[in-house]
Amino acid sequence: MCRLYGLQATHPTRSACELLDAQNAMIQQSREDARGLSNPHGWGMGQVTDGTTSCFRQVKPASESKSYRDEALQTEGTTVLAHVRRATVGDPSHANTPPPFGTAPRF
Repeated sequence: MCRLYGLQATHPTRSACELLDAQNAMIQQSREDARGLSNPHGWGMGQVTDGTTSCFRQVKPASESKSYRDEALQTEGTTVLAHVRRATVGDPSHANTPPPFGTAPRF
């Protein structure tokens, strides 16, 4: 089962604490969730600010990705969505790694 984080705010807001440092941070859930299962089959972050969308996705585990940390520190928006994947259907691949924000993913 995948894990999702969502934020909706009235002004651009950063989510680094929830993604990196909180007790139940998404990076921790990549390593191991409350049931003791890992979510190692990819991650993604998307944001909306002033009507502009962007996203970044990788098939690599968030807990092993320098890009995850970099993106978490930079992600800021009125809408933020983050995801760590545990593949139950579909192969671990870039196409199967949400969120599908934006018209073209950044790699």
